Amino acid sequence: MSESSADVIRRYLEEAIAIENGLESQLHGFIGKTHDAPVHKLLEHCAVDAKRHSEKLSEHLDVLGGRNALGSGLLGRLFAVRPKVVHNDSDTDLTPDQQLVIVFAAENGGVAYYEALAGMAAAASDPESETLVRSIQQEKRRATEEIWHLLSNASVQTQSSAPSERP
Repeated sequence: MSESSADVIRRYLEEAIAIENGLESQLHGFIGKTHDAPVHKLLEHCAVDAKRHSEKLSEHLDVLGGRNALGSGLLGRLFAVRPKVVHNDSDTDLTPDQQLVIVFAAENGGVAYYEALAGMAAAASDPESETLVRSIQQEKRRATEEIWHLLSNASVQTQSSAPSERP
């Protein structure tokens, strides 16, 4: 039995919810382990966004008829655990920069995922879903810009505080 376009959209929304929940969980783990104030603030902001995104997606999924019987798809589960797999759950030794790199990758993965979901919604003539995921995608793009800015500044600070090798 093939899926209808509405079933596909619901499945993608379920996966997006799993992605956001996984990201929020990972962010809370990072927040408790960083003492770098700007990184801590950014991670908190991203966690709040992930929770809000999950809630918006869940509400929209309910409007579309709720969850599919099969539950969250493989892609959503993979995205949800990806940062944990990368570091084998040994997050205690991650520097703030390493945390930012992981979150940057996850947020950019979300941007790509929402691009696919928006394309599906457009093809299925579902402008409400497309509008919702485009707005979330835009917020993720802004988050990646903030992360990039912090990473760039950290690199400059590290270079300027490193001892000179000139005689």
